[in-house]
Amino acid sequence: MFIIPAPIIHYSSKSLKQVSAKYILANNKITLVITNLVNVAFPINVDPSIIVQSANNFILNGNNETDVNLTANQINTPNLTGGSLSSWTLNSTTLPATLQAFPAVAYNGYLYIMGGNNGTSDLNTIYYAPISSNGSVGTWVANSTSFTTARDYFPAVAYNGYLYIMGGNNGTSDLNDTQYAPISSNGSIGSWVLNPTSFVTARSAFPAVAYSGYLYIMGGNNGTSDLNDTQYAPINADGSLGSWVTSSNTFTTARDYFPAVAYNGYLYIMGGNSGTAILNDIQYAPINAGGSLGSWITNSITMPIADNQSPAMAYNGYLYFMGGYNGSYLNSSYYAPINANGSIGTWSTSSSFTTARQGFPAVAYSGYLYIMGGNAGGAPFSDVQYSA
Repeated sequence: MFIIPAPIIHYSSKSLKQVSAKYILANNKITLVITNLVNVAFPINVDPSIIVQSANNFILNGNNETDVNLTANQINTPNLTGGSLSSWTLNSTTLPATLQAFPAVAYNGYLYIMGGNNGTSDLNTIYYAPISSNGSVGTWVANSTSFTTARDYFPAVAYNGYLYIMGGNNGTSDLNDTQYAPISSNGSIGSWVLNPTSFVTARSAFPAVAYSGYLYIMGGNNGTSDLNDTQYAPINADGSLGSWVTSSNTFTTARDYFPAVAYNGYLYIMGGNSGTAILNDIQYAPINAGGSLGSWITNSITMPIADNQSPAMAYNGYLYFMGGYNGSYLNSSYYAPINANGSIGTWSTSSSFTTARQGFPAVAYSGYLYIMGGNAGGAPFSDVQYSA
């Protein structure tokens, strides 16, 4: 999230390039590591000083992640406390179109929506709108660039200055491509690049998350059957992805239309549809160094209801999910604490948004949760609602 500058090595008030120093953070301990000392045979000074003129000095290329607020003179945690949600507010500005089966992300003060289906056809357009400090969303702007191949039921993530989309369905077949584009400080999205490496098995109705330098996809449907694999790829500094690796550990019960989140060293999946039943289980796996996953663990506490086509997010120590479909369209919201060992605690019911729905995204940003679009079996919606 933040970069601490490396210490400077001095000799007679001049910096030495042949000796390097860096900080390593592991197990909540910062260690100073100096290398190539064999190259010097004289006393040196190590200057670990860090001058911070404002909290904005900690922002990495605009990568102020959504669990922290940064202002000119302070760094603080978001407004959400205790997990509960306030009453939902209907935003005065609607989506630029009715939409369903589309992803949304929030990044660096902007809310983004892309692709999906407008009730008639699949789309590849991208829109973005500023997020105000009071939680409201401003006017939507149509981005000048679009990704290739219109699609729905695909995920998107924003990470380290880049926006990623992958897979989904183009109306006739499932996809396995990954595309990425730079996010500008004014909210606009630059030119899209087709990543040279693709994940194995084209699919739709699956989630994706980015965590600690890796992009993860899992499950979904390949047009014939549901899946239970997890694949991951390293995210390079230029936005490109390295080779995809299939994890040796699979979660139980293949599924589609389910959410996934990553939080505090663990990857979570929950609910979804197995093809024969709507599910209510929660599974989590530790994320190891190098991106690999440990064994999946079934949480002892299930979701309070079986649910699919509902979004979920991890925020400020709590796991949230809302809406969806389990035989009826839903507008309820639930939250549960995320324990230090990765397990999920007891669920509580929070405030309900207006108009039950499925096939919609939700995002958390700077102390607010947002939901938008979706459908209740008929034409898609265009509303945006938010709650603190």
